Amino acid sequence: MFLSESKLISIGWDYRIEEVSEITLRKEKDETYVKKFNDPVKVLYMRLNNVHKLYQSSYRSRTGKEAMSMESIMHYLSNRDYYIGAVKNFRFTKHGDANQNAITNAYAFIYDDLDINLEVLSMDELRDAMRKNQSTDLPVNEINNFSTEDAPY
Repeated sequence: MFLSESKLISIGWDYRIEEVSEITLRKEKDETYVKKFNDPVKVLYMRLNNVHKLYQSSYRSRTGKEAMSMESIMHYLSNRDYYIGAVKNFRFTKHGDANQNAITNAYAFIYDDLDINLEVLSMDELRDAMRKNQSTDLPVNEINNFSTEDAPY
């Protein structure tokens, strides 16, 4: 959550959230299988290798201590009910640049069971959405006139 709020990771590039009825997971190196859900489920797809590097750096600079290893984090996460599994060849795209994308491995989690909110749009993303006439809950004037000086923090 800290990495997202600090804009160290971004939706689309480091993680994506999608509602799916089924998901193809990696079983072994080149084997996959399909997991089906009874009802559509919001899935968090994460480039854990990217996020882990940023987490290590941020944790070290804030505490002066070493962060958990990737192996420890994977062991912890893989034993949680919200962990779905590893996904092979998942596409991530940098916000605002459809030409900059990566097809890579990701880890999938049941988003609603994580009890976090990563679906927060930045002000730039809100402005872009409004300019493209996509729906949001905020009126255009509030978005275009927003200043960080107006923020309550």
